[in-house]
Amino acid sequence: MRFEGIPRRRKPLSREEAAGAISQALEGFPGAGFDWRPAELHLAWTDGPGPSTVWKAAGEPTGWSYHSPAFYAAAPAGAQVVRFERIHSAATLREAAVRFYAIVERPPDLARERDLGRIAQILESDQALPGSFPIVEGIASALADELPPAPDDPAAYLLAAAKLLEQLGYNRLWGEAYRLAE
Repeated sequence: MRFEGIPRRRKPLSREEAAGAISQALEGFPGAGFDWRPAELHLAWTDGPGPSTVWKAAGEPTGWSYHSPAFYAAAPAGAQVVRFERIHSAATLREAAVRFYAIVERPPDLARERDLGRIAQILESDQALPGSFPIVEGIASALADELPPAPDDPAAYLLAAAKLLEQLGYNRLWGEAYRLAE
């Protein structure tokens, strides 16, 4: 008897095979500025493509998972893990605060699981090309003068940007950014 439609269980890739798949996938992202250390299975970069996009481009190596140790990500279960360290620039964190505020109309509370989920969705998506969201970019740039130029602690920076946005008035800044975007 033959069973069709039942997927065969695939053998987990070796460490070298997983590293090779990731190395090959990175060639598809020219200019992304990856720091890839295959011997350590550690990949670092700033902004650019999201971790899930990089992982899918590598073919989601069988038997492996990735972990992006950001302030909102829990480590996956299992021993075979590739460490992804996607660093978010100050501009990206400010834009994430603006996008979160546009959804919820308040600063995020990182102690709330739902808020963490929304922040994770915003920050883990692929970075949009400059000019894709002119109003968000305009509001975020209005926050830049009041915040440090670089985040020492991404979570604290995001919260500071969100609180500043609330103090300055999201609606007022939105109106100014809209006028400038026209």
